[in-house]
Amino acid sequence: MEFVRGTGGDLQGQRLINQGSGWFMGFSPKPENYGNVFRRLSDVRTLYGSPLQAPTVFYKDNDATPYQYPDDLQ
Repeated sequence: MEFVRGTGGDLQGQRLINQGSGWFMGFSPKPENYGNVFRRLSDVRTLYGSPLQAPTVFYKDNDATPYQYPDDLQ
């Protein structure tokens, strides 16, 4: 899934398992899109056996400062 563009559909963990796949790759999440990203990854528990943890830190473009999610989104 490419999160910035919204491409790649939703994670379908059981389908990946049934097809013999054991991994998944998603990239380019932006903090302002985390709600959509996590909705699309709702089947993570099926694929990996554990729930997805909410992010607590994010980095802005070209900035190595760790920011707190969601408090520092502005």
